[in-house]
Amino acid sequence: MTLLRTLQLLTVALVVLSAAMLGLGQEEPWFTYTIAIAALIAFALNDWFGWFYIHRYIANVAMLGTAVAVLNDFFSLSSREQLVAIGELLVYVQLILLIQKKNERIYGQVAIFSLLAVVVAALLTNSPMFGLLLVAYTIAGTYALALFSIHRGMHSVGFHFPRWRKRDRLLMQINFAPMESSESVDAELRQWGVRKELAAVAVATLLFGATFFYTLPRVGGIGWEEGGFAGAKQVGFSPEITFDEMGTLLQSNQMVMRVTFRRARTDTLYTVITNPYFRGAVLTRYVLERGQPRWKRDVSHGFTGSMRLPRPKPTSELVAVDTLLEPTRDARLFYIYPAYSSPRTPANIRFNPRLQALYRQQESDQQLTPTKRAFRFETVTTAFRYGLQTPVTPHINPVQTVRQRFALEAEKRRLLRMEPEDYDQLGRDEAPRDRFPGLRKLAKEIVAERAPNGSRYDQALALQDWFLDPGRFTYTLDLNEIRARRRPELDPVEDFVVNHRHGHCQYFASALALMLRSIGIPSRIVVGYRGGELNQFGQYYIVRQRDAHAWVEAYLEPDEIPINAMLDVERHAGGGWLRLDPTPARLSESTGARNVLDRVTDSFDYAKWLWNDYVLNLSREQQQASGLGQIDPSADEWDWTRLITNPPWQAASRERRTDPKNFGGAWRQWWKWALIGMAGGVTALLVHFRKRLRRRRRKQAGTNPLPSIAYYRRLESLLRRFGCQRSPGTTPREFALQAGTRLQELLEDSTVGTLPDQVVQAYYQDRFRPEGAPRGLVEAASDALGRLESAYHEWKRTRRHRAKSTP
Repeated sequence: MTLLRTLQLLTVALVVLSAAMLGLGQEEPWFTYTIAIAALIAFALNDWFGWFYIHRYIANVAMLGTAVAVLNDFFSLSSREQLVAIGELLVYVQLILLIQKKNERIYGQVAIFSLLAVVVAALLTNSPMFGLLLVAYTIAGTYALALFSIHRGMHSVGFHFPRWRKRDRLLMQINFAPMESSESVDAELRQWGVRKELAAVAVATLLFGATFFYTLPRVGGIGWEEGGFAGAKQVGFSPEITFDEMGTLLQSNQMVMRVTFRRARTDTLYTVITNPYFRGAVLTRYVLERGQPRWKRDVSHGFTGSMRLPRPKPTSELVAVDTLLEPTRDARLFYIYPAYSSPRTPANIRFNPRLQALYRQQESDQQLTPTKRAFRFETVTTAFRYGLQTPVTPHINPVQTVRQRFALEAEKRRLLRMEPEDYDQLGRDEAPRDRFPGLRKLAKEIVAERAPNGSRYDQALALQDWFLDPGRFTYTLDLNEIRARRRPELDPVEDFVVNHRHGHCQYFASALALMLRSIGIPSRIVVGYRGGELNQFGQYYIVRQRDAHAWVEAYLEPDEIPINAMLDVERHAGGGWLRLDPTPARLSESTGARNVLDRVTDSFDYAKWLWNDYVLNLSREQQQASGLGQIDPSADEWDWTRLITNPPWQAASRERRTDPKNFGGAWRQWWKWALIGMAGGVTALLVHFRKRLRRRRRKQAGTNPLPSIAYYRRLESLLRRFGCQRSPGTTPREFALQAGTRLQELLEDSTVGTLPDQVVQAYYQDRFRPEGAPRGLVEAASDALGRLESAYHEWKRTRRHRAKSTP
């Protein structure tokens, strides 16, 4: 394959790869397939067969029409749709360029437009497949640019007839034949020229990439893109519980987070046997808003702000929970309770002890903007024992003071309230009606039957087990099925317990929480996520929207907590919370044998996790923990903007005026400027030495080296063995005569002195005669070369024999 054909194929590859990367952002594979087929057809018709190409002016009109068609309603589109439109226009323009007759302008424009399309695609997707395509694009683009440089160089030094020559018939008869066939030139250029170009680009890219990898700041991302799911008819997390009665809840496969469990002390993987519970929000108030009941957080009592996570308590089974959340606007984080800080916990994480909420800190006058970067954080917990999540967790209030005792008693009274707070009845003296008569009666009957003399712990478990009895309740996501059995005059929870008994986890959790309150056990509802899929390659849990769940926590006094229900280091006078899950197992939770397809899916997800972790979200802490090192060991991040706008000498001058004692502190960053200066100096030296090397090579080869033919190169090689070297500026005929005289002196044979001139005569005929040298002259040159070869070997044997005979 010739150099030109390779360049044409690489140009088509650039168009297809840029379209493929843009198609990832659109999530429409047909776009990529269509562009690929169109590009191959254009290559076949235009470059391969040469059957069809359009004129430049027609192409310009086509580009203008395409721009009008694609950007017709550009300003009415959203920002993402505008980016998609721009990317599509760039790809369509490349297709129009492919069906034109190729020249330097066309190749350059295709390269520029394809690179712009890649930039647009980078704004639309962060898929790991984009990274793989980007590697392929980089290789193809570098190779194409190297070939384009060589192709342009060949054409720029080629023989072109000027206009004055075309008007002269005599001058037009002079034909400069090429030295060698184009195939041999292409092969040699591809073998050596392209490799040199690629090697130079590769070394420069590695140096540039390594420098910026270790110097650019690592700024963490903000979490996942869609926060809160209350308005969607899907199974997903919601910070409140409502009882919708229409439609069908769909199980969304949208990714929420990936969670890895490790032993905090040894940093080895920790195996979790049961499905873990990830806390998102704690709901304590059952209220009525416009006649519709719902569960909400209690933000009106004891709101004391937020704090940093405390240090973990000493225990042998401390588990680190490493979480990578998908992009979102929401500041809320999901975690295993109780949560403590670790050296890898981000500094902007805060914990609200009253709301039991973990979130990312933000300025009060700012709002989290959507970002495409995931958010990674780590906490440690004492909630696991022998691979099992403990059923009881400690109360946040340790009850060490009288004030804390009063706060705990007030909280227990609030968590025993049954009747919902009716916002429409505020300020009225009407007594609220009992909304749960059947629920109260049923709860007392269950406790009397299953745990008549039991503790609160036994009574709570008895109520939970009653919900889990086979055939008693039906788990369903079809709200229409609930509506068909609904009695509107009843509260939704009361109706669920005594009437239809069809519902999802929110119904089960609400019913159990109110039953516990009816028998005097303080309770609350926790919403978050339960379980997930274990990725066998990365050994992490994949938590999706469909894993959203609601469960119940019942308060237990310190003496009511069983011995093995929680770790001893977490026991205190504040008691604890017993986790209860009354929801029956769903069909989707049944775990069957994993097949090959599951393993393939795990491998792809693991690759995506590595892409997010080590490319999109690499932080300074992750870089150090991964063994990648860091140039700047200090806690300060590199800030090039600050370094350039506020250089050390200006900061030092300011310090001299404001704080003479600390003068010189700004110069502690002097080495950053020194590193920049060293990099610039090394680059300048390399450029200088390269120029000198080129000049030296040109001087050795001659200022205007003459083109050569194979048998002439063989002549020069033979003459060099005799010690004859053509000096710069010497013509082949002059060199042949000088060499002939030298050979007559060395070999003492007058016939040998004419052999170089015979070869040069054939060379001149081949070089300047349109039809080339006559056959007889070429054969004579070949015979002369053979005689020179034989003469050289004879001369060499004679010299060796004389050297041996000399004493």
